[in-house]
Amino acid sequence: QSRSSAASDVYKRQSYGYSTIGEIHYLQGRYDSATYYMDKSLALKEQLGLKMAWLKSKIGKVYIKTNNYTKAIAICKEGFEEAKGKGGQGELFCAECLTVAYGKNGNYAKAYELQKYYTLLKEERDGVKRYKDMTRAAYTDLYNKKAEADSLRHMQAQLVKEKELAHENKLKNYLYLILGIVFLFLLIMINRFRVIQKQRNQISTQKDDCLLYTSDAADDLLCVD
Repeated sequence: QSRSSAASDVYKRQSYGYSTIGEIHYLQGRYDSATYYMDKSLALKEQLGLKMAWLKSKIGKVYIKTNNYTKAIAICKEGFEEAKGKGGQGELFCAECLTVAYGKNGNYAKAYELQKYYTLLKEERDGVKRYKDMTRAAYTDLYNKKAEADSLRHMQAQLVKEKELAHENKLKNYLYLILGIVFLFLLIMINRFRVIQKQRNQISTQKDDCLLYTSDAADDLLCVD
C-alpha cells in the first residue's frame, strides 16, 4: 500500500509538471507543444482519478487559440459537466472557455447562455469569497482583541505580582533592620554588663584591700601599747 501511495504521488507530480510545461508553451505561443504536454497530464489525471475540469479548460483555450472551436467546445463541455455543481473552480473556467468557444463558432445564443451562467457563478463565488474574507477578518479581529485582552490581563497580573514582591521585600528590609537594631542593642547591653561587672569587681577588691589595711593598722597599734 505504501508503494502504491508513493507511486501515486510520483504520478501526481508528473501530471503537475506536464501541465506546467504545457502552460509555459501556451504562454509562449507554441500551441502544439502545449497540447502535447497538457494531454499527457490529462492522461495521468484520468489514470489517477483526479479532477480534470480545470486542465480541460486550459486545453480548450489552446484549441481556441488554434481556431479549433469544435474541439474546444467538446473538451470544455466534458469538464463543465464533470465539475457542475461541485463548487470547484473547474466549473467556472470551463463555463468561461465555452462562452468564448461558442461565440467564436457563431453559436451566439449558447455563448450568451453560458455568459450569463458564468457571470452568476462568478458573482456567487466572489460573494462567497467576500463572505469568507469578511468572516476571516472578523475572526482575526476577535483573535487580536482577545490577544490584547489576554496581554493586558497578563500585564496587570505581572504588575500586581511585582507590587506584592516589592511589598514583601520592603517588609523583609524592615525586619532585617529591626533585627539589626535588636542585635546591636544586645551587644551594647552585654558590653555594659561586662563594664559594670568589672567595676563591681574592682570596688570589691578595693574594699577588701581597705579592710586588710585597717586590720593591719589595728594590729600595729596593739603591738605599740
